[in-house]
Amino acid sequence: MTTLTTLAKYTSIGSYPLVYLDGEDNTLCAECASEETGKVTPFINYENASCYCDECSTRIESAYADDV
Repeated sequence: MTTLTTLAKYTSIGSYPLVYLDGEDNTLCAECASEETGKVTPFINYENASCYCDECSTRIESAYADDV
């Protein structure tokens, strides 16, 4: 049985929204990235107001850009 790790949606310092990239450079939200079996790389979404998860199409909020 595989135990899934729930990845953070925000950074621990500053609460900046996190976006994840998988091995094929797909943009993933924290929920979808948690379900990935391969390596994912987190980064902070500072200003991309139109950032969407490539898996579930959920909008990933940005730290400073205006909402769409």
